[in-house]
Amino acid sequence: MVEILFTADLDEFIDSEESRPQPAKNFIPEWYKNIPIDMPDNHNVFQSKIVPNLKTTKRCPSFANIFHEDTYVVVSPCDVHIYNFQDKWFAKASHPNVDVHHHDDNQFVNHVPGKPIKAVFRIVTRYHCLLPKGYALRYIPMSLHFNQDYYATYGVIDQDKMTQLNIQLMITTDKEEFLIKKGEPLCYIIPYKKEKFNYTFKYMDQKLKRFIRKIGFITISKFKGGYIQSESHDYTKE
Repeated sequence: MVEILFTADLDEFIDSEESRPQPAKNFIPEWYKNIPIDMPDNHNVFQSKIVPNLKTTKRCPSFANIFHEDTYVVVSPCDVHIYNFQDKWFAKASHPNVDVHHHDDNQFVNHVPGKPIKAVFRIVTRYHCLLPKGYALRYIPMSLHFNQDYYATYGVIDQDKMTQLNIQLMITTDKEEFLIKKGEPLCYIIPYKKEKFNYTFKYMDQKLKRFIRKIGFITISKFKGGYIQSESHDYTKE
């Protein structure tokens, strides 16, 4: 098991559970939690009581897995006020030790086609994430939250070279001002081991075909739980 160490420049930041990075499962949107697993199928007269009728995304592993793998969420360590004054964007953090830096428009905004981004700010959270040598972090925008005011940009940092958790925010709001509240989720961070990959293309021979059909059969041969209950397979050892 790989150990992930979070620390902060100031002790009170560690003491505040609300401000610390947290597991992604703490930030499953309420509307997503409320989606039923099974819905009536309007295209079928008969509605079963023992097998799924119309499966919702609640059964789709690509949706659910993001909340349960080794994913963490960086939250806003304090309130951050972002506003437009005289056609310029500004930001102010409620805590004096949290810095919010505005990137000059010529660094990014003015180069984006159609200018969908109003401004870019970097929040210096004062938190650090330490990983063993050879590991990095992926910074990924929040999924299924549909924030209309901003989003964190996708990024990759070699965390064995730079430990700070600084979040780049793309401002997309149509409002004159908005507030990012303390504890509000900003982005996912996913640790991973840096490895070299090589990709190839190959015509599907009988060996590959048997392997694909085998794992496919295991997954879809049940109405419920086929994916969850199936085992992992290694095609290189088949």
